[in-house]
Amino acid sequence: MKEAIPKKSHGGPRPGSGRPATGKDPVLTARVPRELIDQLEEWAKQSGMTRSEALRLFIENGLLRKPRRLVEIGLKAKGK
Repeated sequence: MKEAIPKKSHGGPRPGSGRPATGKDPVLTARVPRELIDQLEEWAKQSGMTRSEALRLFIENGLLRKPRRLVEIGLKAKGK
């Protein structure tokens, strides 16, 4: 009977392995309607920004507004 050939350990975490990080901030994922994405991309293009830069700008500006006003705007946009 033949002896089993010992398996070599391949793979697994190694120092420096994997794709290097492209940024230091955490990633935020959200479902957004295609129409809104298209509008965001067009605005970003006209403003000389990336989509991510434009989205960060909109979020930062939105957070500067009074919360009650944002709720009212959101309800109007949804037709309520």
